[in-house]
Amino acid sequence: MFLSTGFLVCVCGYSHHHHHHHHHRYGYKDIHELKSVIQGYAQAKLPLDTLWSDIDHMDSRKDFTFDPVNYPVKAMADLVNDLHANKQQWVPIVDPAIKVERGYDAYERGCEDKVWMLDAVGNPLLGRMWPGVTHWPDFMHEKTKGWWERQLKEYHKQVAFDGIWLVGGGRGMGHHDGGGMVNTIIMIADSRYFNLSPHRYDTHTGYE
Repeated sequence: MFLSTGFLVCVCGYSHHHHHHHHHRYGYKDIHELKSVIQGYAQAKLPLDTLWSDIDHMDSRKDFTFDPVNYPVKAMADLVNDLHANKQQWVPIVDPAIKVERGYDAYERGCEDKVWMLDAVGNPLLGRMWPGVTHWPDFMHEKTKGWWERQLKEYHKQVAFDGIWLVGGGRGMGHHDGGGMVNTIIMIADSRYFNLSPHRYDTHTGYE
């Protein structure tokens, strides 16, 4: 599946790349381990077309960010430029769950544009995902595309990725923890779109 953002193609699945050679693994502690993987392929004379990165590279697991200690932006930009020089690609993961954190651009801009999925009473849906307490963008909202594109463009200015690995959740497997929080990585059944219409089975793939 591919989603056009107007300036690049976001890779959301593997179908287009079945005949290419990929590498992905969760748990690389820093950029030095990532570099050693690339070097290992070269030394073993094994083909590597695309390197995929999991949430390891993020700052506190927040989308569109880089860990300033273990994955500094400049070092990551240099690594990806080296991949491109060798006709290779880099694809980072993006989970459509945005950490609720003041000063975090994706969150602040999302609040300004009111792009979040809502709970049953019309408040921004609160959940727990990899970065902690999160909101989910409502891809049915007219302002979400502009917000999403801006985040991707700013992200791409930092490091020139070749696509994104968009990962999310479906419908109906979440539950409340009793305090108004959704304790899940999956979109819950009683969530609402911007117009308070229920989250639908046929649109949950906006998160996958």
